Amino acid sequence: MTAQKKQEIKFWANIGLSTGMFIFLVTLSFNVGEIKAQVTNDIKEIRKDINYHASDNVVHMPLAEKIQIFVPRVELEKQLKNMKDQLDRIEDKIDN
Repeated sequence: MTAQKKQEIKFWANIGLSTGMFIFLVTLSFNVGEIKAQVTNDIKEIRKDINYHASDNVVHMPLAEKIQIFVPRVELEKQLKNMKDQLDRIEDKIDN
C-alpha cells in the first residue's frame, strides 16, 4: 500500500469518525432536551399537586373552621350526657 493510499484512508476515516461523532452529539443533545422537558413537566405537575394539597381545607382546615366543627360536638356530647343522667334519674325514680 502506498503512502498516498494510507493518507487517503486516514482522511476518509477522519471524515467518517467526525460524521459519526456529529450524529452522536446531535442525538445526545436531542435526548437531553427531551429529558429536560419531561423533568420540567414533572416539576409543574408536582407544584400543582402541592398547591392543591396546601389549599385543601379538608386536610389543612383553618382554626376558625375547626372551632366551628369540633366545639359544637363537645357541647352536643355534654347535652347527651345530661340527657342520659336525667334518664338514669327517671329510671331510678320508677324503680323505687
